[in-house]
Amino acid sequence: MELSLTDLLLSVRMDRYGLTDLRLTEGAELSIRCGSRSCAHLVLSGSCTLSVDGGETVSLKAGDYALLTHGTLHRLQCGTATQRLAANIRLLGLEDSVPIQRFGEGIPGARMLTVVFGSERIRVRPDDSIVPPLVILNGASAIVNLADANRMERLNRDLLGHGGSALGASAMHMLFVQALTEAVGRSYPSGVDSRQFSPVSAAIRIAAHRLDEPWPVERLARSVGMSRSVFSALFTATTGESPGHYLGRVKLTEAERLLRLTDLPISKVAGQCGYRSQAAFTRAFKRRYQQPPERFRSEARLQGAKQGLSTPMA
Repeated sequence: MELSLTDLLLSVRMDRYGLTDLRLTEGAELSIRCGSRSCAHLVLSGSCTLSVDGGETVSLKAGDYALLTHGTLHRLQCGTATQRLAANIRLLGLEDSVPIQRFGEGIPGARMLTVVFGSERIRVRPDDSIVPPLVILNGASAIVNLADANRMERLNRDLLGHGGSALGASAMHMLFVQALTEAVGRSYPSGVDSRQFSPVSAAIRIAAHRLDEPWPVERLARSVGMSRSVFSALFTATTGESPGHYLGRVKLTEAERLLRLTDLPISKVAGQCGYRSQAAFTRAFKRRYQQPPERFRSEARLQGAKQGLSTPMA
């Protein structure tokens, strides 16, 4: 089975979203930490510089987008730094409307929509990460129709009103995919052929697109033209996990997402995540989350209600 670039890009999920309307004043320098999560900024108004620890410094203006992958430490600065501040946005959550966070005192310098999220690393070969620590898209706001100075009143209404985080998250996901596409284009100007993908990466993405089907190791190995023993050894050497353990974790992560965001019956969640029975799914889920799926969903709904999160989809 061949794997296209679209398959590769669409299989990279953003999860554990957190959004904020970040506002930085003139003279403020903000050091940002986000743990192992990735972070992205879309400048809505004003301008600033962004510096990556041990790396490059770039200027950002209204409409520009910056993607910083997997915990890249960075600093945002407006003008000459007279106030040095720090923020750890690792635990930033997803509220109904986008919350405002102000840093510094004085004249407004830059305003940006900031998202922090989890995502897997994507590779063409095991030793080759496609996405560099920093990806810049100039004029990215045109892609999602945000950050137009003439639309600021509507922007405030859209992002700061009810459901604003859904709009913001959708816009930032679109820009994330665009950033990945450009990163691939820069690394592979002649294009990426599915035959270039490492067998392990290809097998993972083939299974992820058909998660409702059983994927024993033998079938995974056949999907990339390898023997079971050679594939298993390569898989473990590349990921640090056995194929069965890795895919089990992927299935349960998808089950967690479905329990949080949909009203699907538990049996349907189990089926969509590749479990042959609800009982088998419940046992696996309890081993990882220390509670059955029904209780997990109830507690997630209760927590979401307290935080003002939107109603799950049917």
